[in-house]
Amino acid sequence: MNDKDLQYAFGTWEELSQTPESRIAYESRLKYILDEEAGKKDAHAAGVKEGIEKGLERALEQTAINMIKEGTSDEFIIKVTGLPFEKVQQLRNKHL
Repeated sequence: MNDKDLQYAFGTWEELSQTPESRIAYESRLKYILDEEAGKKDAHAAGVKEGIEKGLERALEQTAINMIKEGTSDEFIIKVTGLPFEKVQQLRNKHL
């Protein structure tokens, strides 16, 4: 028997030997810990997604700026980058 099996066996034994009140308290605490961990994972995933979206937006804006500097028309920039007309105009005004 390895250490993990032994730890599991002792943990199970401890759970079974608890009073109903302490068992409820244990399960409530365990649920709280698991909920906290799930919340952290969800928050991390949301942060990663937001970071990717912001990075993509910056890359598209930089592409538009480079195209503006090369004299490309707004229509073509919009077609290539998918940026809205207002954003392209804002970038053009800022970088010309």
